[in-house]
Amino acid sequence: EEGHLGAAGLDVYLEEPKIHSRLLAAPRTVLLPHLGSATPQVRRAMAAAALANVRAVLNGDPPLTPVFR
Repeated sequence: EEGHLGAAGLDVYLEEPKIHSRLLAAPRTVLLPHLGSATPQVRRAMAAAALANVRAVLNGDPPLTPVFR
């Protein structure tokens, strides 16, 4: 609400399945139930991406999907 984040994707809510109205009204926000990534295809892709990141770092390269803080 204060503009500190450019966007947000949320896969978990404090009180599922109820979603706070401020989250529903927030612009640039994607809301999914906690099962948003629970498909075999997505889980395989997530595992492959994690492995690719580990391989890159072990080879001295930057990770393919870095986390910026």
